Order: sequence, then structure tokens, then C-alpha cells
Amino acid sequence: MLLQERVECLYHARRRLAKNEDGAALIIVLVALVGLTALAVAGMMLTDTEIRVSQNMEASTYAFYAADAGLQEHLGTHKTADTAATYTFAEGTATVSGEQLVNLTSDSNRVLYRIISQGTYVSPAGGQANRTVTVAAIRSSRYSPFTFGAGLSAPTGLVKTGGSGLLSGFDTSDSTECAGPNVAGVSVPEVPGYYQTNGDTVPVGNPGIVEHTDGLTLLDETGIDWGELLAGNVVPPDYSIPPDAYQFTENDALDPEGWPVIIVDQDLFELNTWKQSGRGLLIVRGDFEPSGSFEWDGVVLIGGRLRTNGGVEFEGAIVAGLNIQLGDTVAETELGNGNLSIQYNNCNIERAFSALAGLSEVPGTWTESI
Repeated sequence: MLLQERVECLYHARRRLAKNEDGAALIIVLVALVGLTALAVAGMMLTDTEIRVSQNMEASTYAFYAADAGLQEHLGTHKTADTAATYTFAEGTATVSGEQLVNLTSDSNRVLYRIISQGTYVSPAGGQANRTVTVAAIRSSRYSPFTFGAGLSAPTGLVKTGGSGLLSGFDTSDSTECAGPNVAGVSVPEVPGYYQTNGDTVPVGNPGIVEHTDGLTLLDETGIDWGELLAGNVVPPDYSIPPDAYQFTENDALDPEGWPVIIVDQDLFELNTWKQSGRGLLIVRGDFEPSGSFEWDGVVLIGGRLRTNGGVEFEGAIVAGLNIQLGDTVAETELGNGNLSIQYNNCNIERAFSALAGLSEVPGTWTESI
């Protein structure tokens, strides 16, 4: 009897326990679903965050590319940093401006600037990224890479017929800002030197004639690398003859507002009318024979012989016989009778090299502004 009662008690106890556990499985399933949903939502939020971070990084990178590209574009195309400019690239836009720091010379010819370029990129997904880079740059309004010690330099010697004409090293510059010291009228080697057939000695200057040990020494003092010049590596040409045509108007050259760089790749270059006058930097590979009423303001660099007659006029500087740097033999410069005029003009020299003026980056100053 006692055993039966215990069995019945155990049976009823289990029935009560089972009754109390009704609905537990549903609760467990619901808890599990809530947990899985939370994990899914967290995963989606994490993925979205990572996508946004990636998009922001991409936008920031594009803004940086635009800022740096704008900076380099400005340095390469502008001669001053006084005005702002905006550039558009596939990666975005860049606004470049300059902040003047200090005048390096009393005449403001060389000015130190801080160039600021702010790049902007607008993401297709929304939002905008900005990056800013800066560099220090020097603006030079005038620049001549070479030294001209005479109005006319003839490293193979010079023969002058008669005592007419003018060969002057006295500077005829029209501005005090670019005027230079007086130089020699002509510069020649000791042998064969300067020879004049008759009349009073024509060259005047400080001194009238200066002699060097030899022609190569004379050219070394100018700093001219003739091979590099002919290759266009020193001053990039605006015009090359051929294939460009030579159609100048008096004192205007091909650009009435500028001082072009012209390379003539010919064995002999002859000019004999006023319509072929001009100004700028004229680089002639072979012999150069102007005559008639030819006029030129600026610099003329001649690989071969200079031979001229008549009322030819130059204001600037001339160097002939540069092909001796290449190992060639070049005949003496020959100046005939007539009212030939070669006058040293430092302002015209600097203007002839105006293509080299502009903004030059100061090495080691590039930085990104935070």
C-alpha cells in the first residue's frame, strides 16, 4: 500500500511539472529568432558602415588627386600667383590661389609665394570630400640662363669690312628694372681674333673688344649647351622651321604680344626683307645670312657662320659659331659694309627668355594641410 501511494505521488508530480512547461519551446524559438535578427541587423549595419568608410576614403583620395593635379597645372601654366584659378579633372575640381610671403628683390622681380590648392570631390553616393596641398614657389618675372659678355660673340673670329656701322656693348635697355651693366662690343678668341680692313675700329663698349684663350673657352663662359638647345631641352620652341612657315611682320615675330622661341633647322638661313624681321629667341642650326633691312630684338644663337651686309639691326645679343661645341669647323663671322648695327640690350635679352619666367617650386616645401 505504501509503495502504491508513492508511485501515485510520483506520477502526479510529473504531470504537474509537464503542465508547467507548456509554451517553453515557443519562447526558446522566439528568443532564437530575436537573436538571429539582431545579428543580421548588426551585420548589415557593419557592412553599410564599411561601404561608407570605403566611399569616404575613395572620395578623399580623389579630392587629393585633384588638389595635387591642380597645383602642378598652376605651376606649369602660370607665371604669377596673384590670381586664383579653378581646374576641373575627372577626379574632381581644384581651386588654386597664392599668398605672397616676401619680395626677394627690391624691384619685386623675385617673389616668394605660398601656393594653396584645395581639391574637391563630390561622391555620386552623396557627400563631398576636400583635401588641401600647399607648396612654396618663387615667381621670377625675368630669367636668362646664359651670360652674354658682349653684344656679339664670335668664337671662330670676326672679320669686319670698313669702318662703318655700330658694334656696341653699351646697354640700350628701355627700363631700369631690367637694365644691365655695359659689356664688350665684341668677344673673340685670341686667334684669329678681330680683324678690320680699314677705318676706325668699330666695336665700342666695356671694353670694345675682349679676347679669350680660344673659342670653346669663350662659349664656356656663356653657359650655353648648344646640343641641349637644339634638342629643345633648355627652352621649348614655339615654332620650328621647318615645318612651320617663316612669316614675320616687322618687330612682331609670330606673336605680336610675345617673345617666341624659334628654332631653324637648316644648313643656311637667308633673310633679306623687312617682312622677315621680328623679336624673341632665334636659334639657327646652320649659317645665318640676314641682309637688307632685317631687324631683330632679342637673342640670336647661330650654330654656323654669321654673315651679313647692309642696314641689318640687332638689339639684344648674338652668339655665332656654336657648332664648334659639336666638333664642327665653322668659318669666321663676316660683317660687311653698310649701316650694320648690333647693340647690346639686356632687357631684350631677358624678354627673349620670358618663356622660362614664371613660378618655380621650392624643393622640399610640398605639404598637405590638415
